Amino acid sequence: MLTKRVTMATPFHTPIYAYVILIFIITSFIYKTFFKKNRRHERNKKTSKKVLEKISSFENDGQKIAYLRKIDPFVFEELILDSFAKKGYKVIRNKRYTGDGGIDGKVIIDGDVCLIQAKRYKGLINPKHVREFEELCKKSNVSGFFCHTGRTSKNLMSEIKKTSYTVLVSGDRLIELITHSAK
Repeated sequence: MLTKRVTMATPFHTPIYAYVILIFIITSFIYKTFFKKNRRHERNKKTSKKVLEKISSFENDGQKIAYLRKIDPFVFEELILDSFAKKGYKVIRNKRYTGDGGIDGKVIIDGDVCLIQAKRYKGLINPKHVREFEELCKKSNVSGFFCHTGRTSKNLMSEIKKTSYTVLVSGDRLIELITHSAK
């Protein structure tokens, strides 16, 4: 009569490589969760400082806007947030760039929290993005700065002038925000 022997795995029977793999997975998760994202932000902040130096060397605002339209969107976001911080305002940065719910950061001006949305466009800005940001500001009952490198249509400009929540920062105002914060 053949009997089948059943053995149960115990911690002492598990091969050591399984523990090594488990420790590696846990360590990788902790590293990616707590350290890697911060380095990405730091790298983009460092690059935004280089961008500021570069555009400060340009003669006219058209060259500056054209250059800003070519930079990485996350670097542009850091440049905007750094510009508010250099003006002496307290800036609250998001922990991540994507999935931020339409808010790239917050700035505290005279005790009031204001939302910031930074968009790097090459052509006309998307009115949907502005309207969504306006709704977000309205829902939160705070003002917001929609900072962008694109061109604004006359229809959208007149529509924004009727709102009390969103301030468009583009063109000369954008260049003034970025370059005058460096002084």
